[in-house]
Amino acid sequence: MHITFIRLMLFSALVFFLNIAAAQIPNSGFESWELDADGNLNPTGWGTTNEDQMISVDQYTPAKQGNYSMRVRVFDPGFFPINGIAFTEFAYTQRPSFFSAWLKTTVMPGDAVYVIVSLWKGDTIVASPDSCTFVIDSTIIGYTHFSFPLSYQSAKYPDSANIMVIAGRYGNTLVGTEIIVDELAFSNGVGLEDNMTTAAAPARPVYPNPSTGRIFIPLTLKNSSIIGIELYNTAGILLRTVSFGTLGSGQHNLELSVDDMANGFYTYRLTGSGVQQTGKFTIRK
Repeated sequence: MHITFIRLMLFSALVFFLNIAAAQIPNSGFESWELDADGNLNPTGWGTTNEDQMISVDQYTPAKQGNYSMRVRVFDPGFFPINGIAFTEFAYTQRPSFFSAWLKTTVMPGDAVYVIVSLWKGDTIVASPDSCTFVIDSTIIGYTHFSFPLSYQSAKYPDSANIMVIAGRYGNTLVGTEIIVDELAFSNGVGLEDNMTTAAAPARPVYPNPSTGRIFIPLTLKNSSIIGIELYNTAGILLRTVSFGTLGSGQHNLELSVDDMANGFYTYRLTGSGVQQTGKFTIRK
């Protein structure tokens, strides 16, 4: 789907649900549902592809917490399968490191489900859907906690956030594919004032990138801090945690062996007191 079209859809959702927009994810636990003009039940604060009797987004039980979660599924109206989509836009002024959710999936072979997050400052992209699209192409039977790392394209602070949950791969949408989500959250957010006292200077790129087995992560600390690194795959699954102990103020070049990791794209997150740094790298052997 074209980014401009996504933006228009999400803006329409913002106008429709303006009375509940707040600086947090609307209805993040999906406990509140309401009828639309067609008599379809939709999660409050979210737009959906539900239309007349074509239901692709509905309540699901048992939930991870509370009474309900949200199910987004491929719908077949009788001529060809259609993607199920749920989306929301809301006021948001932080720069979180991660978006997390409890989810489970049924994915037909060759199909996929998507979670797309973006942050905006007016019409300027702060964190782009291009680099914050998380793809799951396998079935997850029980509720599993995913923490998806966010990648920023701008140093600006956002004024709104968009979230889309999509069932079905475009061009290969298959009946039976669905994603069930609950308890959405941003984490490690840095507010406008908090960011002024961060212990780390702006991130510099990882090198070499692509890597054949070893990467170096430049880090400049304003104050001493206990530093660790978390490595994630594109589905947001934590693969490894490495501790570097306490590092003093100044410049550091963190060396990390990735020789045992398969070719592909990965995200790292630096952890430490006042440190908010994430980045991406590629392994290509």
